[in-house]
Amino acid sequence: MTVPPVDILPKHWEIVCGILQKHVPEYEVWALVRALKALPNTIPT
Repeated sequence: MTVPPVDILPKHWEIVCGILQKHVPEYEVWALVRALKALPNTIPT
């Protein structure tokens, strides 16, 4: 199993793969992930 070039720990990737194999083994799963960081002074209070 190869860990994809994203920010995920190998042990977490194994968990994700296990969940996908259990629930949707017959499909190829693709995901588009976009994480945004809020700057400290842009967070509403």
